[in-house]
Amino acid sequence: MPFELRDFHDLVRLLRDHPEWREELRALLLTQELLTLPTTGAQLILRLDQLTETVARLVEGQGQLTEGQQRLTDTVAQLSVRQHQLTDTVAHLTVRLDQLTETVAELSVRQHQLTDTVAHLTARLDQLTETVAHLTVRLDQLTETVTHLTVRLDQLTETVAELSARLDQLTETVAQLTVRLDQLTETVARLAEGQERLAEGQRHLEVQMGEMRGWFLEQRYRTYAAAYFGRFLRQVQLAHIGRLADALKERLEEEEVAEVLLADLILTGRLPRPAGPLAIWVVLEISATIDRRDVERAQRRAGLLRQARYPAVGVAAGLESTAGARRAAGEAGVALLLDGRIDGWQEAIDRMLVEGETGGQSC
Repeated sequence: MPFELRDFHDLVRLLRDHPEWREELRALLLTQELLTLPTTGAQLILRLDQLTETVARLVEGQGQLTEGQQRLTDTVAQLSVRQHQLTDTVAHLTVRLDQLTETVAELSVRQHQLTDTVAHLTARLDQLTETVAHLTVRLDQLTETVTHLTVRLDQLTETVAELSARLDQLTETVAQLTVRLDQLTETVARLAEGQERLAEGQRHLEVQMGEMRGWFLEQRYRTYAAAYFGRFLRQVQLAHIGRLADALKERLEEEEVAEVLLADLILTGRLPRPAGPLAIWVVLEISATIDRRDVERAQRRAGLLRQARYPAVGVAAGLESTAGARRAAGEAGVALLLDGRIDGWQEAIDRMLVEGETGGQSC
């Protein structure tokens, strides 16, 4: 910011209103030589007065003119030298005054900048003061919170100590239980092994019992065949397996003959009505509990005999039957002999008459 004429006039007015500032300004603007210039001027005036007196005396005394003129010439030379020095000093002071003017202008600019900075700092100081007040409140709240947390921490510490003691107790209890569990595991393993042996023995016993019951039923039906089938057939008797095998070998494949001969029991008999075949063959599959497989075997083996032109019916015999066996018997035309009672006999005969030969074969 340049130092304008208006600023200079303000400076002059201030110096006029405050005379005490002039000395300080002179000390800043003028050199020591300029400061002593008034004294020097006074001395010059005094010396000029003396010179005037001297000139007067020279008028009075022509004899002393040459010497006084010489002194005057020297004095004038000295004054000329001093005048040149004074001129240089004034020029130097002028330069210094211009520099001072620029400095004052720069200081004015910096003063404005400093004023703005102070205002900005004041605003920030107000903000910081408000922030410090807010932080003080939060610090009080945090202090209260820390105090509360300290209390809770002490409580938690006590709780953790109690839990640690209980955990030690539980650890000891778990260790004891682990030992007992290992013992129980070993015991259970031994019991499981024993149970497996018992189960294996039971399965083996069930197989043996099944075989024994089957053998018993087979012997019973073999012995009392006439009693079981006497209501439906006449002259009931056991088939002669040797003669039947020889006859079947001429009409069936070897595997088919073997399949027929695997039947549990084969009987022969005559139907009471004269319109039927001379003799029929009854193929029995015997099991304590009749299932679908027994029905299928009876139906398949009776079918092979009919294929060889032997009128045959399939019968599944036993003490009881499954629901699947009963459904399969109804669908296949196989009679069920259950504990002395025959179900589906007439249906089996009808199926034989439809599928088999119309003439009987000699037994």
